[in-house]
Amino acid sequence: PGGKPPPPPPKADKAEAKAKLMRQSTLMKTVKAKPTRKELKAIKEAEAAKKREEDERLAAEAANEWSAALSKPMEFRGEAPTAFSVGSFGYDYILHRACKDGDITTVTEIVEGKGVSARSPNEVDDMGWTPLMWAVSSGHASVAIQLLRLGAEVKPKDFDGRQAMHMAAMYGHETIVAALVASEASLN
Repeated sequence: PGGKPPPPPPKADKAEAKAKLMRQSTLMKTVKAKPTRKELKAIKEAEAAKKREEDERLAAEAANEWSAALSKPMEFRGEAPTAFSVGSFGYDYILHRACKDGDITTVTEIVEGKGVSARSPNEVDDMGWTPLMWAVSSGHASVAIQLLRLGAEVKPKDFDGRQAMHMAAMYGHETIVAALVASEASLN
């Protein structure tokens, strides 16, 4: 009690201090920090972008397969039909084929009934596609716009629930998207 300060704590030897630091460092490496909200959001966005890319790739492959199948000449036994194509129900889809081929003159003549019995611009083929869907998926903007002028509806859905607007957006046909938007189409 004479006012002497307490003795300093004993100094740990350097080897013991180094070992303690190594244990702490190893512990820090094995403990994973919880990701922040920002990091979680970035991870989710990256996963969503990857899924969108895969979906787009699969859609493009499917479209290419359909396009290749439709561009092959049809083989018939016996007499060939006079129509451009024949659906599985035996109905000719001459208007749909003209839209797929981008033949605006034939499309106009068929819808207006010039030289043939008039066809509705909204008739559905055996895949649930309208002539507008064929023009859109084939990228024929002038045919799509002409069909809109001739009364084609933009809201019908195919058997998979897709509308012409979905197809135009999926294939990146910006001119057709703009025409459909002007016709009050939507993605809903």
